[in-house]
Amino acid sequence: MRLKSYMNRKQIFILILMMSDYDVMAGNADVYRSEIRSSKRYFLRMSGVELLPQIVWVYVGLVM
Repeated sequence: MRLKSYMNRKQIFILILMMSDYDVMAGNADVYRSEIRSSKRYFLRMSGVELLPQIVWVYVGLVM
């Protein structure tokens, strides 16, 4: 179980590395961190998670 979670974490980290344009070894920790944050936000926007509250409010408005 522990090995499985470790592998998942490793795969997620590799995915983050692939998403990022910056190299971890460059030492630009802050730039790298902000890049991860912006790519996360981009993925959330792509998957429609950011639009969800608005959709919910529109739905509530239609039902009421």
